[in-house]
Amino acid sequence: MYSYKSPAALTTVPALSSEPWNARSLSVRRRRLSIPQIWLLVAIFQVPFFRSTFSIAGVQYDSTDVLLLPLLLYLALNRSLRSRFFRTPRLGLWIAYGAILSIAYLRFALEMDWISSPVAASFQLYRYAWKPLLFYPLIFAVFQDRQGLKIVSHVFMLIALTVAIMGIQQGYSGLAVTGPFGHKNEFAGFLLIPVSLALALGCYPASSKERIFYGLCFLLVVRALLFSQSRGAIAGWFVSLLCFGVVSAYTKEGRKRLPLLFLGALFSVTTILAAVVFFNKGASLSHYHDLIAPTKADNMTWRVQERWPNFFQKIAGNPWLGVGTDVEPSFGRDTNTPHNAYLAMAVKSGIPSLLAFLSFVVIALRRSVFVIRSSRDKWLRWPAAGILSAIVALSIHSLVDGILSNPLTQTFFWVLLAWSTVAAVNTRNENRAGGNARRTPCSAFMPVFARYSALQK
Repeated sequence: MYSYKSPAALTTVPALSSEPWNARSLSVRRRRLSIPQIWLLVAIFQVPFFRSTFSIAGVQYDSTDVLLLPLLLYLALNRSLRSRFFRTPRLGLWIAYGAILSIAYLRFALEMDWISSPVAASFQLYRYAWKPLLFYPLIFAVFQDRQGLKIVSHVFMLIALTVAIMGIQQGYSGLAVTGPFGHKNEFAGFLLIPVSLALALGCYPASSKERIFYGLCFLLVVRALLFSQSRGAIAGWFVSLLCFGVVSAYTKEGRKRLPLLFLGALFSVTTILAAVVFFNKGASLSHYHDLIAPTKADNMTWRVQERWPNFFQKIAGNPWLGVGTDVEPSFGRDTNTPHNAYLAMAVKSGIPSLLAFLSFVVIALRRSVFVIRSSRDKWLRWPAAGILSAIVALSIHSLVDGILSNPLTQTFFWVLLAWSTVAAVNTRNENRAGGNARRTPCSAFMPVFARYSALQK
């Protein structure tokens, strides 16, 4: 049997409502969103767009803090939400990871004389160590059913659609394509999530309107991804397409849709590439030609031979807590980071923090696989396949860029982890309530063993 080795509460999480499950659709009856749900959805939606800061009593805040801090206060006062928060699977590992990041940051901040008071220190720890992580237990506590997961998916696709349109407008205007982000790699790294999720959600929509919406999202996100001209992101996307095809072939519905998915993806990519060649100028196309002959700064061999040894030396000198930053000023302004998320995490906060984060990546993959293999809800299996593909794409892209080490991208990773966790918990509860355990490779031989035992008697 599949096991997370998590607390017993993993299979006994109380639902947000006492309404019964619909045996046919395996979902709860539709109901209005609660205030914490609306508040958290707004917080998720504004993460990429509203990042301007303001100062109160010498402490810097942004719009995310305005939304998250009242929600945390409400959670502390609400017994039901607080109980669900502390029943989050792998909460101990999550706390340990946050504690390591806090100690590493405090050590670096004290060396740089950034700590002015205990209050400022506490807020800086929240902002630089804990804020991205909070989305994991918060989403698990607030959204605990299929309806909540679907709403989170819709909000995420609205974010992706807005970000993609911003990037496409910048591309056709001749500007640097970064969307609301600070760099093209951050922009492309974020798009790797909705490009997989839109493809997956479009495979099993509830209506034709949703099919059109997800199809439009997929085309626009792919166009924006090509506008970003990020080699690592495009390579990660192709790997995620292959991963999605393999996962889809595992289910009966996926095997039926696999030829259509292949033809649709081939048509979409061909059409968009043709549009790129037709509308873009030579200066833009030359960057794609650099895939064959990249510049020195983009050359992977140069990075490994010239830059990475310096960062490996820093890790060897500070293996437990790192040095607090992944920036090396002596390498220049454009090449002063390792351009590898895993190396950047180890340099900034030590090897234990890197191992803890990689544990969560593996947990998210395992939970997605569990939902794909075990859920009786056909709709739930498709987004799980999309999340699995998205995490694979992010992991590949992080080999050549600091994507998963970026706090903004990490925020959406924790959203994906929370989504897969809620889906896995509901799948486990449904299967146990219905007496439908996951089919294992040995289960095909059980009738034979039963027949043999009957004959022996």
